[in-house]
Amino acid sequence: MGFYHYKLSVFPPDCDRPGDEPLKDVPLDSSFLSELRSLLPQNKSWGPVEEFESSAEWGSDLRIWHVEDLTNPLRADIESIDFRFSPLGDPVEVLETFINLVSQQNFGLFSCETRQHLAPELAIVLDDFKQTVAFEALSDPEAALLKAAEQASKKDGREKP
Repeated sequence: MGFYHYKLSVFPPDCDRPGDEPLKDVPLDSSFLSELRSLLPQNKSWGPVEEFESSAEWGSDLRIWHVEDLTNPLRADIESIDFRFSPLGDPVEVLETFINLVSQQNFGLFSCETRQHLAPELAIVLDDFKQTVAFEALSDPEAALLKAAEQASKKDGREKP
């Protein structure tokens, strides 16, 4: 994930922690999935992942993760849905459309950087977004890149003493 991406994961209603109840156990409306698939124009799907990317060079992407490989002729259940919004490549309307689709299904959002559960409302998501490196990338890309590298070092246990 690029330092300029703001990653959100979709989770089912009444789920305390994403991952405890995978989406495969929740019926997903086919029109919801169709609209997600049409959110971004470039289909870059691979293996068990449907991936759709923005046409912008530093753009957003959407991933629909399947439990089984898509080449399996049986219906492959969906395990998770992740959206990585890029404020450097796409307008906020792309993020807003994603949020609206999630809201219509009564799903929640999980902010992967801030580790917060979010109601699928634009104002709430934007408040969370403002706390991330991706937001900093808009005003000071160099500082945001350095902060992202520092965070990655801490996660990997490579922090300098």
